[in-house]
Amino acid sequence: MRRSLFAIPALLLLLHGCAHRPTPVAPAVSLAASRPPYDPTLFPKTMAFHEKRLKETPKSAINLNFLAADYNQLCRETGDIADTFRAEQLARRSLQIRTHHNDAAYYTLAQSLFTQHRFVESMEIGKKMAARSPEDLQAAYLIVENQTARAD
Repeated sequence: MRRSLFAIPALLLLLHGCAHRPTPVAPAVSLAASRPPYDPTLFPKTMAFHEKRLKETPKSAINLNFLAADYNQLCRETGDIADTFRAEQLARRSLQIRTHHNDAAYYTLAQSLFTQHRFVESMEIGKKMAARSPEDLQAAYLIVENQTARAD
């Protein structure tokens, strides 16, 4: 009984203090990602860097794929379909050098073929990648994109 007599005033003091204390306001947080402004010179610099690395190591499967991906991006930015043909050639060269642990080149090739509306070939790559790694979301995305494009 004695304990409850001490607990009641303590509880009342605690509640009284909470009732009169101003509620802290959380600082405004911007939901937008903070990043530097668009730099139109960045992509050409990146592409030049990958071209330079490929000249230094022409048999590098990784460097071939990086440049192939750059050409796919250049096609998206400029609309020049010739760039996607360059991307296809570079991705195929990358895969000639190395097929094992070179999934990125398969996806770059599939993306290039998709852009060229060669959906059957692009779909084959997606199915091959999904069979290799069923939990691979990129393979599933590639298959769905091809099915959507073909209206399957």
